[in-house]
Amino acid sequence: MTQPDASDPVLEAARDRAERRTSLLHLLTTSAAGQAAVLAASPLLARLYSPDDFGVLAAIVALSTIGGSAVTLCWERAIPLPRAESAARALALLAGATTVSMSIGIAVVLACHSDAIAGVIGVSGLKTYWWICPITVASIGLQRIVSTLSIRQSNFASLSRRNLLQSTGQLAANFGLAWTGPAGLLLGTAMSRLAGGLVVVRRQNRRIFRVSARRLGHTAHQFRRFPLISTWSALANSVGVQLPILPLSGAYGSLTVGFLAFAMRLTTSPAGLAAEALGQRLDASASSAIRDREAVIGTLVRRHLLVAGTITLIGGSVAALVCPPVITWIFGGAWRESGDIARLLIPVAGAQLVVVPISRVLTLLQRQRTQLFWDILRGTVTIGVVMLTIALGKSIETTLAAWTALSVAAYALMIALVMSACRRFDDEILTSVAPRRRPTPAPRQSS
Repeated sequence: MTQPDASDPVLEAARDRAERRTSLLHLLTTSAAGQAAVLAASPLLARLYSPDDFGVLAAIVALSTIGGSAVTLCWERAIPLPRAESAARALALLAGATTVSMSIGIAVVLACHSDAIAGVIGVSGLKTYWWICPITVASIGLQRIVSTLSIRQSNFASLSRRNLLQSTGQLAANFGLAWTGPAGLLLGTAMSRLAGGLVVVRRQNRRIFRVSARRLGHTAHQFRRFPLISTWSALANSVGVQLPILPLSGAYGSLTVGFLAFAMRLTTSPAGLAAEALGQRLDASASSAIRDREAVIGTLVRRHLLVAGTITLIGGSVAALVCPPVITWIFGGAWRESGDIARLLIPVAGAQLVVVPISRVLTLLQRQRTQLFWDILRGTVTIGVVMLTIALGKSIETTLAAWTALSVAAYALMIALVMSACRRFDDEILTSVAPRRRPTPAPRQSS
């Protein structure tokens, strides 16, 4: 009986699919384990920290996330694309240098004007805890750089460890620094990202720092669209998601926004981390296909939509039914308002899980203008509806319901834009590799 050839393309494809399923399962398992630990610890955190502390957390995280969205100038988003490793190392160095310089600049601005900024946004805690913002911004940049390097190298073991350490690092800071008051809660975000980023840094080759000035300049010119266009897109995206927190804090008070922050911790935060894990796997597959000019991008995106959509439909329906009573039962009657708010946020959490991973495909396909258009549109609409409902004197539940509806509609538009870009890319590949048909010679005329 003959043995199957180890180089058989069919067997290689089967092994590749099995490895993809295993790596995806590992990523999701570690992310789920980390989030399970965070959720399990939430009843204790609800007794260590007050709703006002969570209100300050929401404002600090909003400012830090907005700054972190642009701190690398999006150089790291191009890391999976070049074939040459030297170009990828140059992009990592550009992102690192930008992160350091911009974090220092943010620290200087906040040190000089934290009182004025705190007065504008209505968060007095910023006067005391402004120094946490630049630390968090720097940690966000570090994590994004090392994670993208791991995605390029298909090093999913490091990504899995990072996902787990990100959650455990957050809990260690929250509990270990509880004696400092709100600072222990606020430092959790920075510590979690630093813990997750440093574990990946340890496994990077030191050759990453060996890049010639000529290669650095050439790479910067080649991928200039990322800092020139993608940075504004990332900033608009972050503003659209985070900026509504600030007027909500000023309109409804830090106590109400504290309930909102706690509800987001239980809904959109776990969904965001799960979406990041799914996006890391999709990034690796999509960037590899783009480098090798394979017409499979549309298939990868449709497969993700099917799996993530099924999970969201089932999990979201169950969560919407049990969320308010379960939160009240576990955390106590003082947190009842968080349960009502959490139910309103479940559609947004589901949309993030489905759409955020595929939205990164636009950047990989270098459709930065399309991404920028969507980010500006979504940010303008969501901020506008929040400001309008506040001006009309509506309750926070009405404001969040309107914000949720428009956010879900915007995510539906993103699906259409991504699928259109994928079809164009796949069609271009298929057209370029299609064999050219020779013209049929005309029959000879008989004399």
